[in-house]
Amino acid sequence: MAVIDRQIRRFGRGGAQVTISTVTFEGHLQVLDTSVMQRSLTFGIGRAKSYGCGLLTLARPAPNETS
Repeated sequence: MAVIDRQIRRFGRGGAQVTISTVTFEGHLQVLDTSVMQRSLTFGIGRAKSYGCGLLTLARPAPNETS
């Protein structure tokens, strides 16, 4: 797994300063519990979901990629 992007985002919301750190990962994932994975895909992960973070995008690996 590799970190391909990392940013600190700051903005105002409701009169307060909000700071969130975002990271984009790229790599291979092995799912051990399909119900937990389904919940994570449906509801997102992490505490910054209300700011558009915690979303997961999955794709099949290209045919020439190995696990």
